Amino acid sequence: MENALFFASRVQKVTGIDFLAEPVKWAIQKADERGVTASSHIMDALALQELSEVFDNIIDSGLFHVFSDEDRRHYVEGLAFVLKPGGRLFLLCFSDAEPGDRGPRRVSRKEIKDAFAEGRVIESVESARYEVRPDPEDISFREGGPKALFVVVRRA
Repeated sequence: MENALFFASRVQKVTGIDFLAEPVKWAIQKADERGVTASSHIMDALALQELSEVFDNIIDSGLFHVFSDEDRRHYVEGLAFVLKPGGRLFLLCFSDAEPGDRGPRRVSRKEIKDAFAEGRVIESVESARYEVRPDPEDISFREGGPKALFVVVRRA
């Protein structure tokens, strides 16, 4: 939801979704404090076809990698309902280049290619890193943060 607030502060029309009520409540409160307008919904990202909006761009920062293979298919199918033709998905997910198995599921470049093979054009896949909070109770990652993939996909 922080991404939604960032773009809303740049006078962009923004809609944020989260499965949990607390992040949506937090986003509404922060939007009020910052004097920005952003629409926020509590909803399952596997039900995107239920949204009545379509978007020029979609940002997924940390969602794609949590889905099972079957749920990924449903998610990608749902994106077709809400992303305008020519629109772009900006996706940041955990990379299979991150060693170990603690934390979210890792995603390979092949999985990205397979997931977005039909009706989409993968414009770029770049190595990246997540910035993580230094909480001692959180999962520890090496300095620089966990390895990620930053993907730009255009709907054909």
